[in-house]
Amino acid sequence: DPKKKFGKDVLLPKRPVSAYICYTTDMVNKIKEKEKIEKHTDAMKRCGELWSKMSDKEKKKYTDIHDKD
Repeated sequence: DPKKKFGKDVLLPKRPVSAYICYTTDMVNKIKEKEKIEKHTDAMKRCGELWSKMSDKEKKKYTDIHDKD
């Protein structure tokens, strides 16, 4: 039992997941398939490029997920 060993539940996340992380988990596999990228690191770079070009309205879906978390 993790609670007995450390005194608190170590399985709980320490802080909420950021909106960017929500976006990358949702999109990285789609980007790999769509753009035929084999390396995960290249797909993550592409995610970063797309994220920086997105407007606040497009990011709202992921910021809402972050706020709920």
